[in-house]
Amino acid sequence: MSFNIALSGLAASQKDLDVTANNIANVKTIGFKQSRAEFADVYASSIFSNNRTKTGDGALTSMVAQQFSQGTLDFTENSLDMAIKGNGFFTTAPSKSSQDLSYTRAGNFKLNLIAEILKETELQITGTYLARDIIPQGKVLARYSIDAGLTRKIQKGKGELFLNASDIFNTLVMRREIEGTTFSLISDDYYETQVARIGYLYRF
Repeated sequence: MSFNIALSGLAASQKDLDVTANNIANVKTIGFKQSRAEFADVYASSIFSNNRTKTGDGALTSMVAQQFSQGTLDFTENSLDMAIKGNGFFTTAPSKSSQDLSYTRAGNFKLNLIAEILKETELQITGTYLARDIIPQGKVLARYSIDAGLTRKIQKGKGELFLNASDIFNTLVMRREIEGTTFSLISDDYYETQVARIGYLYRF
């Protein structure tokens, strides 16, 4: 039994490390709110045991609670970047008429263009601009991407055909300029950002 109690403590410590690692991994994620692992004592009793001498049966993770404390505000060169100081969320929706609302603290907004080229057919073009950033060894230069999507409503609006593609010009390249004491480095990192999807959606 003592071995199982010790194992429960190790499992709880591993969960705490997982939460901490996730917080560190998302330190540069816009609008990210850190989490905190909370633990509880495991205690069992029965009518046949003496509660005065009963020891605990270990620990367990009771909750991974998200912390909504105020984070730091970073100033960027993008005029569309916004931040909330204090309580509140940004409310977003996929379209002006949609009631499917989402709430976020991330304020890295971007412009898009939606045009009706044919009846029941819409073309959407989205541009993303990421301002340059300063890192301890140097800087990351600015980068951008162009996404496009085409949708056509069918079956009296219940069905929809869609085709979309991200980073169609393959311009979302992270270029780093690093200056060391005895060296300088310029690197271009290409990520798998070019994705094309075609599909059919039906709303019941």
